Amino acid sequence: MANKWIKKYLLVISLILIFIGLFNYTMDPFWTFNHSHKFNNFQKGINERQQKSNYIYFTDKKYDTLLLGSSRTTYMNPNSFENHKVFNYSAVAMRPQEYKTFIDFAIKDSNQPIDTIILAVDFFGYLDHKLFKYNQGPKIIENTKSLFYRWKNLFTFDAFEASLKNLKDYFKKRADRYDRQLVKSYALRDIKSVESQTQKDVETYRKEAYSGNGNKNLYDILSNLRNDYNDKKFIIYTTPISYPLFKEMLELKHKENYKNWLRDLVKIFGEVHHFMYLHSIALDYTKYFGDSNHAYPKTNEIVAKTIEHRKNMINDFGIILNKNNIEDFLSKI
Repeated sequence: MANKWIKKYLLVISLILIFIGLFNYTMDPFWTFNHSHKFNNFQKGINERQQKSNYIYFTDKKYDTLLLGSSRTTYMNPNSFENHKVFNYSAVAMRPQEYKTFIDFAIKDSNQPIDTIILAVDFFGYLDHKLFKYNQGPKIIENTKSLFYRWKNLFTFDAFEASLKNLKDYFKKRADRYDRQLVKSYALRDIKSVESQTQKDVETYRKEAYSGNGNKNLYDILSNLRNDYNDKKFIIYTTPISYPLFKEMLELKHKENYKNWLRDLVKIFGEVHHFMYLHSIALDYTKYFGDSNHAYPKTNEIVAKTIEHRKNMINDFGIILNKNNIEDFLSKI
């Protein structure tokens, strides 16, 4: 009798595990498989570093360009770069300290034929403070490369929970989600919502992201990265932010840090496509941003086209800084 109940118990457990595995495989919330359908086309960025590492490691697709940046750059549609096949490796709060780990992984471990590296740099990434808490790159890479990782992951509760949420998001048609081509949506907000969120953001930046000083190690970090990949083309651009957030940076007496940040970037890379200053986009931020610093995908598309065509799509939005004009630009701030 006992054996009969044990067999039934094992059968029930097995059926549950099979259901969980099949459901997780169908929804694929951690991006370890290539299949796509309408039900898994709303994917939440649970852990973008892990998900995107999984994607580039297991995909059959080939990319010639890597784009790295923070959450601001996750809203850049990689297809906005018309002359590059871009993999957008950006993730929330990504900083220069992490670049090499993920570039190495994409090129050496994932066998991607990368010839161009685009770095979308943020001023807060130049500051040295205690908020840098995402330095988990080596562990993430280890997970992705571990034996049977994507198969074992099918039977985890985390994957099942994420699959359920993604299925709910499909029926609710939520924004701020990735599709299976890693294009991230961003719902347009009304003016009052943008202004309200911007005020909150400015306060948060004052207390946290803008609370540090210039990171003395950043020059060496980026210079070493440039030297390690001297056979690759580097494109550097600064991410645009709203007028209130730029004003807050100056009021916190970061003007010299801001200048030194740009000087270092120009010295290392030769030129920088600069978008973080006061221009019509920053001033009319409720139209082009969802909050103080996350530009809408359409705004990011303007950034991409400005970089690729090396000319302004909007008259005063974007300037190429180099050794010949940087001091003149900085003197006008």
